[in-house]
Amino acid sequence: LAVEQQFYVLWPFVILTVPDRWRTTVIAGAMAAAPLSRLWIGGPMTSVLPTSCLDSLGAGALLAIPTAAARARRLGAIIGIPVLAAAWWLGPVGHDVVLREILVDVGVSLTAMSVVGTAASTHRWTVLGSRPMRWLGTISYGAYLIHGFAPYLAGRSIAGFTGLAWPLRTAILVVVTLVAAQLSWVCLESPLLAVKDRLSPRRAVPPARAA
Repeated sequence: LAVEQQFYVLWPFVILTVPDRWRTTVIAGAMAAAPLSRLWIGGPMTSVLPTSCLDSLGAGALLAIPTAAARARRLGAIIGIPVLAAAWWLGPVGHDVVLREILVDVGVSLTAMSVVGTAASTHRWTVLGSRPMRWLGTISYGAYLIHGFAPYLAGRSIAGFTGLAWPLRTAILVVVTLVAAQLSWVCLESPLLAVKDRLSPRRAVPPARAA
């Protein structure tokens, strides 16, 4: 959560102070700075500093700009897929592991930008609107928060867990994560959202203003 907390504190000031005509350029520059940050800093700190995650965070910011979203989707696929292919090629030939990990992070961020942007802009991907996918989307943030603790919980609660075959361990961890995320949604997140809605009711926006 360190990445998100720092990002959400600082990013609004960037968006509010940068002129509209420069916003896309600034976000693209921040995305380009992310792999340089990971290369320069190195070590475990790269996973908790927002500067090292600006490629994925910036990808979401680009998709939120209507004039940049379509180009971001295209460039995400054009650049991201070859970068992932290069990372895959570097694996077996024994090149620098750090470089390979940096390429994987960049490739995943750009490819995901293309996939998410395309899914959000078209109705052809009907599977994303299915009931199971909507349920996963509802509890997804809870699953994101909980999944890192699931191995610890399972290891402490299930005798011989670490000695199980990895497919069985994976299945158990998925079930534990989803059940805990559902409980979090029912017992904590949904009630808090209801309180928020009562304290700050949503107002209807006139169609002309919304447009």
